[in-house]
This record gives sequence, C-alpha cells and structure tokens, in this order.
Amino acid sequence: KKSLKRSWQAGFPEEHYNFKITEIKQSPVLTGYRNKCEFTIGKNTDTNEESCVGFVKGSFSHGNISVAPPDECKETCSDLMIEEVKKFKEFLSTSPFPTYDNIANTGVWKALQIRTTEQQDIMITPVVDKRSLDPEKLKDLKSSVSEFYSGRQKCSLFLKLVGGKEDVVHISGPDFMLEKLCGYDFQITSGSFFQVNTAGAEV
Repeated sequence: KKSLKRSWQAGFPEEHYNFKITEIKQSPVLTGYRNKCEFTIGKNTDTNEESCVGFVKGSFSHGNISVAPPDECKETCSDLMIEEVKKFKEFLSTSPFPTYDNIANTGVWKALQIRTTEQQDIMITPVVDKRSLDPEKLKDLKSSVSEFYSGRQKCSLFLKLVGGKEDVVHISGPDFMLEKLCGYDFQITSGSFFQVNTAGAEV
C-alpha cells in the first residue's frame, strides 16, 4: 500500500525522512503534569474580587476579562502550584500597588509565573508593569516581595519587569533549579525553555 506523506514531509526527497515513525505514546502523568504555568492577575467579575490570580475565563479579544482561580484546573496545575497561587493572593491583599487593568492599561501586578521540579523545588516570578513605578517605588515593591518570601526553602524568587524594555531581576534563593530528565540534570532558569510535562518527555 502507498503510504501517505505527513504534511512536514511534503516537498522533501524520501531520503530526508527515511526513519520510522512510531505511534504516539501516552504520558504516565496526566493530571497536575505542568511544571510551568503563568497565571493572570486581574478582577474576578463574578465575585467582584479585584486581585484574583488564575486564568482568564475566555478570550480578551471577545471581551472576556474575568479571572478565575485555578482550583478546578488540577488536570494541568499541581497542588503545589495551586497552593502557591493562594499564598501570592494573600500577598496581593496587603500590597499597596494595584492590579493591572487590561482595559485602562493601568496598574502594576500583571501575572505570576511558577515553575516546579519533580523534587518539589519551586521558582516564583511575579510579573509587574513598571511604567508607573519610579525608582523608589520599584525598590519598595522588590523589598515587599523579598520580605514575603523570606525564609522559604527550595524557592527561587525573581521579578519580571515589563512595560518597555523587559528585565528579569533575581531577588533571592538559587538563580536556577535542577530537574532530572532521563538520568541527566538540567539547569533551569527563569527564562529557560523546558518541556512542560517532565514525565511525558521521558517516554
């Protein structure tokens, strides 16, 4: 029987793709599998909560701006991530800096990036819009984040500044995490690309 070429094979000589294509294999981890998530910080219009940390309930282009907590997203988010989201929400409730408003394009707190490893190490990177922050206010913001996470074990803390030239600032803890994959150690920094399902990448 004549085999059908896959779309990425079209136009290439056969010797360029003369290898065996196996069946897709399922990851052994199907829930809470992501080792990296970015959570939006915004208003939950269902509860009128000004600083909710989670996922947008739809598309911004369709006018959906409400943010819902990730509690029901355990298919993708680990319990560790969900717990860290709750802790950061507590921090926001005491912060004098406002949540970013995507309609008015004003405010400071935009998102929260979290990375984890199989060894339960964690990397936390709040994302802030720096345009309304003078040097003194930015210093105060960094200090408040550092103080909130002081004393944490196995925690790397960064701050990502957007709104102009992007910059990632190391606040405290190790400046990278170690993840094991197929018997090798990989150093993961705040901006590293790494497969989001570690167990799936080992299949």
